[in-house]
Amino acid sequence: MSAGGSGDGIVMPVEQVGDIHPKLRDLHGLWQKKRGPRPFPQRQDLDVIELWPWLGNLMLIEVEGGGADYLYRVYGTVLADYFSRDLTGRRASSLTDDVQAVVRGEYGRAICKGQPIVVTRERTVQQKRIRASKLILPLGPASGAVDHLLVGLYLAAQP
Repeated sequence: MSAGGSGDGIVMPVEQVGDIHPKLRDLHGLWQKKRGPRPFPQRQDLDVIELWPWLGNLMLIEVEGGGADYLYRVYGTVLADYFSRDLTGRRASSLTDDVQAVVRGEYGRAICKGQPIVVTRERTVQQKRIRASKLILPLGPASGAVDHLLVGLYLAAQP
């Protein structure tokens, strides 16, 4: 059951998601405020102080070559601890083929649509099965090309 297909997850526009982690809903609200009348905000519109409530659960990803690859500029400490890997400074192309396929599909969809999307999937990490929700927010200049993605990820049990 996928509203846009991405591995075993459900991908859909934010407006169609009834149950989303409250922190992700708040992050989407900040994104909406910062974009104003534009399709999406620019990276420099977002101040690290404003992003403080989400920092440990955020990824800032630079889009390279229109989506040919993705560079993780920031990979939150909560995510690094939970997934036992820090992707800061790494490219998607350095990940295993199965992980690459999933993230390329998700990120590519956000770039192509130029709109926020939510991905919800059941994951097994640290020998526990848990639901993870990811909000992928496009960033870029007013000309319309997405050059960064701001991604928030929260687990169902996470405050």
